[in-house]
Amino acid sequence: MEIDRYVGGKDLFFVPCEAKDMIYAKAYAALACEDLQVLESTFLYETLNFFGYIKENWQGLVVDMRARRIPEGLSVPEGTREYLLSLNVPEERLRKIETECEKGFENIARRLWEHLELLNGIGNKYYLTEDAALSEYVGDIPKQYYCYCCSESLIGVPPRLNEYSYVMVLRTGFFEFLPYPAEDGETFQPHELKVGELYEPLITNFSGLYRYRLGDVIKVNGFIGKSPVIEFMFRKGQVLNIAGEKIDSRQLEQAVYGLRENGLEVEKYCVGAVLEELPGKYFTVMAVRDAGSVSDEEAAGLLDRSLMLNSPDYKELREAGQIARPAVMLCTAEEYDRFESLSGSGQKRVHGKAKHIFPKEVPEEKWKETILKLRREK
Repeated sequence: MEIDRYVGGKDLFFVPCEAKDMIYAKAYAALACEDLQVLESTFLYETLNFFGYIKENWQGLVVDMRARRIPEGLSVPEGTREYLLSLNVPEERLRKIETECEKGFENIARRLWEHLELLNGIGNKYYLTEDAALSEYVGDIPKQYYCYCCSESLIGVPPRLNEYSYVMVLRTGFFEFLPYPAEDGETFQPHELKVGELYEPLITNFSGLYRYRLGDVIKVNGFIGKSPVIEFMFRKGQVLNIAGEKIDSRQLEQAVYGLRENGLEVEKYCVGAVLEELPGKYFTVMAVRDAGSVSDEEAAGLLDRSLMLNSPDYKELREAGQIARPAVMLCTAEEYDRFESLSGSGQKRVHGKAKHIFPKEVPEEKWKETILKLRREK
């Protein structure tokens, strides 16, 4: 890896500090660079956070760049601080940042960096909502969905831009596939897979000959030579289940993404079960682009209808009165990020990977108190 080709090089590539301070440093350096050509992140969700941060903080960043200062209290290492302070950003560049940001943030990426050619990071249909939100900032700049991988192996790489499919890299391990939803039985090798079918991958890597069940569910979209072209669909076991409806992460994502048709542009969200009273219900926190355009009650009605459209079992149980109407609280992206850290729900992101389903029950009042506290502070 040629670290020096990245903005800031070794002083910025891996910054050992808190996430909020790291994103400040990277936003500062990126805005200072006129010739940015590629934006990379492990998950494209991180790139969405990057643009969200600039949207909320561009004025302070411009003030700091103009004064060549770093605010006190930021825990950036000395080398990173020295690098940022060494950037002599021309006044013409600073005025351009101000002019473009004042116009709004639709397609802001190309307006700030006219040579930006590519976004690179992991993404799939589980992140349709976040991907659509990112597109508001980046317009038609091509996306490369980086790779499909896990701790045990590199599984696949994208054969084309702007597609969630991955062609398998067959020599990185020994791959088997268990037909979904079977829990055991005969497995198939890559060349035996059938187009259109769902499978769970199993990997035996070359480090210890240990056979791993990934818990992923993939779909076979075709072949390139003898290598299957596969698409990640969802994770097994990540379901919402109050009364037997078992809404999987794919159905949930389609339901939330479908809210855009009703003018509710969700950027980030999480859903948890509330079982304090019967019948139980789902409580959802959503970061939306225009948090004042729709009320919480209206959003709850839209989500309820969208869940019924995408899950026949949910529809049947709702109509039978075994699940109550969901509750929704809308917030800004900034409030949502703070909610994740304050809610005490066990909802944590790893390497920038968003989670949409809370891993445990959370009292509804605790969710509400957290969001209301953030609103008051704002």
